[in-house]
Amino acid sequence: DLRDQRSLLIDELSQYATVETLEKKGTIEKRSGRQTDELEVDTQFYVYLNGNTLVDGDKINRIQYTQKETYTNVCDMKGLYELTWSDGTDFLEHSRSLGGKLQSLFEMRDGNNSTTLEGVISSMDAASTPPTITITRSASDKNANFINEANLLNIPTNDGEIYINGTMYRYETFSAEWTPSATDPSQGEYSYTFRLKGVADLSSEELIKIANESGMTVSVGENVAGRGIPYYFAQLNEFVREFSERFNKIQNSGFDLNDEFGIDFFTAKTKTKGIDYEMKEGEHSFDTALMDVTADASYYFMTTANYKVADEMIKDPSKLAAKAVIEVTDASGNPVLDANGNKTYVSVGGDNWENIQKLSELKDDSTMFLHGAPDTFIQSLASSMGVECSRAEHLSQSQYNLLLSIDKNRQSVSGVDEDEEAEDLMVFQQMLMNQYKVLSVMNQVLDKLINGTAV
Repeated sequence: DLRDQRSLLIDELSQYATVETLEKKGTIEKRSGRQTDELEVDTQFYVYLNGNTLVDGDKINRIQYTQKETYTNVCDMKGLYELTWSDGTDFLEHSRSLGGKLQSLFEMRDGNNSTTLEGVISSMDAASTPPTITITRSASDKNANFINEANLLNIPTNDGEIYINGTMYRYETFSAEWTPSATDPSQGEYSYTFRLKGVADLSSEELIKIANESGMTVSVGENVAGRGIPYYFAQLNEFVREFSERFNKIQNSGFDLNDEFGIDFFTAKTKTKGIDYEMKEGEHSFDTALMDVTADASYYFMTTANYKVADEMIKDPSKLAAKAVIEVTDASGNPVLDANGNKTYVSVGGDNWENIQKLSELKDDSTMFLHGAPDTFIQSLASSMGVECSRAEHLSQSQYNLLLSIDKNRQSVSGVDEDEEAEDLMVFQQMLMNQYKVLSVMNQVLDKLINGTAV
């Protein structure tokens, strides 16, 4: 009975993760003079889970959960949980061999389709407080996951994770430096500088130095296979950033009904103060330590969670830049400057609505995304989710059918057939009745012999 209960518990545990068991006889050495004998003792039972020992005889290694102090993705909620073993070792919750419901849940929560920021260390400043490292794309361009567009960047603004030489470090904040190309200012390259925590000892500095000298790839966050919540958040972030930037660019280039340049239509609010950013189009440098500075904000600060229509636009719809403008020039074609030395512009005609037309045409702009126009992007995203859901349902049903088949095979060997048990019960009952009849006949024979014949 105890073994059956143990097997039942192992079956229940295997639903959550891949489990391996081992049962073997324990031995002890007994010395008698010069002779040593091995004596068998109680059987030892071992349970292994995710590459570690869960049960070792009468000892257990507990799985503990604690709230994470770091973030993995820009849209992560505060207070997500992580698992550790009670002996202090890492649980490796993103291991592909974990299996079961745990692997499914972690992939759903953390799955980013292996699209983290990767690069090589170009410099390190251990003397600064805090110490900093700067990563760039490798010269050989081996870092396929190096992200060179702010609209595609989804690493945490603060308290993130960076993996260097097999060790995870925590960074406080980071800055992104944009270096434009000498031949084309619209093109260029980002470098990212991270302010680290936990590198106060020489061993940590040495590990980073080795990674720097060897050109080793470092990653910000952990590559987690599977299209989970972070992956779809990243897709939506790309959509709202790119669409908002294109929309605001046209909005800022036209006149509103007061013949003033349009303000941002789409914006985002700061974390601490909750006020609107003033967005700046195009790639440019930014620093997450200065996230409360609203001027010239990068679209990286805009996410699915905080983007919105600007408060001023909601209060005063006349600020919608409906009119197209042209630059004012003199007879020689030179720009006419105002009192502050800035170029001057006027509306094209009286009440033209050319800018409205440009804004309307954005919905059909097939160059906006890799998948095409905005509606095509959303359709592709919805289709991808549908395919993933269908695939998950199919795999779940296949696993259920396999489990059912295995259980039937096991029941055929060790299970109890109710019909067979009922038949056996009837047979045993009939045998018992026959035995009673034999005893009854023997009793009659003895009675006849003793009382009827006076033996």
